[in-house]
Parts: sequence; structure tokens; C-alpha cells
Amino acid sequence: MHVKTKMIAVGGVCLALAMVLIFVGSTIEVGSFAPICLAAFTIGIVTLGGGLGIGGAYLAASILLGVLIIPNKLHIITFGLLEGYLFLRECIYDMIIKKRNMGSKAYLLMKLAAYVLMVTIPAAIFPALVYEGEMTLALRIGIPVAALIFFVVLDTAYDRFMQYLCNTRIIKDLKD
Repeated sequence: MHVKTKMIAVGGVCLALAMVLIFVGSTIEVGSFAPICLAAFTIGIVTLGGGLGIGGAYLAASILLGVLIIPNKLHIITFGLLEGYLFLRECIYDMIIKKRNMGSKAYLLMKLAAYVLMVTIPAAIFPALVYEGEMTLALRIGIPVAALIFFVVLDTAYDRFMQYLCNTRIIKDLKD
């Protein structure tokens, strides 16, 4: 197995950037979710440049390093779930779109299933993770809906980020 030195260097820089962003998110409590989401986007760079094998190794390394150095473990759990979803999404995209030519309808169906399984159901079952006060009916309905809207925005931002990366020379230079 031949691993290019450029890819190792980019993986290390992405890992350092992800840890800095998570640390910033855990230090500054106001708006702490945005740096964690940006840190999860780094798996797209590594997976696109090195393939699914290197992306999986990066996923394991980033979660392990985060557990070791980040003091707020809840942010690491959040980061791991987001990064795991984005990696799973890359795997599904690779299997459905590229290899089997099933088209975008099957891909959208898989994304919808992921939204329901990873966001709506956990937010409906465990709303106390998001809101600590008294749960009213409006909050029990509003929390899963808000989580779903946020996840769709995150997913759309990741799509735009990956489209931008595919159109730049950064990834083309990594693959050479």
C-alpha cells in the first residue's frame, strides 16, 4: 500500500485544525456548535484526497485524539457523530452514485433516512440533551423540527464545501 506524503501532511494539518476548532468550541460556550461543525468538515478534505480507507483512518484518529486532549467530552461526542455521519455519507455516495449509477433519487432517499435516524428520532427521545427546562408539547415537537432544519442546513453547507473543493486544484494536486 502506497501512501503519498502529501496526503499524510494534509491529514495532519486537517487533524490539527479540527482539534483547534473543537478546543475553541469547548472554550467559548456561546456559539460552540459552529466550530465543531467546521471541524467535522475536515473529513471531507481527507476522504476526497485520499479515498475511503484514509478517511476511515482519519475518523478514528481524530476521535481518539479528541478524547485524549479535549477537556469537554460532550463536544467530542458531538464531533464524532457529525464526522461519522459525513464519512458515512461519503461512503454511501461512493457506493450509490459512483459505483452503481443509481442516481440522485436513491441518494436523497438515503439522506432522508439518515436525517430521521440520526436527528429527528434522538431529538424526540432525548430532548433533555438540548433543553433542561420543563418540557411542554410545543418543545417536544419544536426540538426535533429545529434539529432537522439545522441538520439540513449543515448538510447543504457540506455539499457546497465539497463542490468547491472538487472545483479547485487543491484536491487535484493531492491525487497526483
